[in-house]
Amino acid sequence: MKESLIAGGVMAAAVFVALLLAAQFGVFSGVQSFSGAGSGQASFIASSTVAVGPQEDKTIFVLRQGCANRVVSSRETALMLSFTSSMNPSAVVGHQQSASTTISYDSDLFGCGPVTAFAYSSTTISVSEFSQ
Repeated sequence: MKESLIAGGVMAAAVFVALLLAAQFGVFSGVQSFSGAGSGQASFIASSTVAVGPQEDKTIFVLRQGCANRVVSSRETALMLSFTSSMNPSAVVGHQQSASTTISYDSDLFGCGPVTAFAYSSTTISVSEFSQ
């Protein structure tokens, strides 16, 4: 029993080392990671600024087919974002984006549905949408 556990551990370590060596020498270089726009494909951009604040939730992106990613740049206040029309963001509900940050939300992870924003204080944010 003890010998089979040791043999299994040695075999698992050997597979792990083999995978590390394969990765080191570029065997997996053709594997694509998640991304909305494939390499070499044309992309179009639409940018604007939006006034947001605590007085109301503001839709910053609408449902759009073929979006690649969406970029949100916050300024002096943090934001709460909702990536679904079934939930409105508030001071305690949503995905938080810190103040003074720019984040790219990839469509493969966050989708191309409506995005609503709530800000802790009145501010203007910059938004961009890349589409194919």
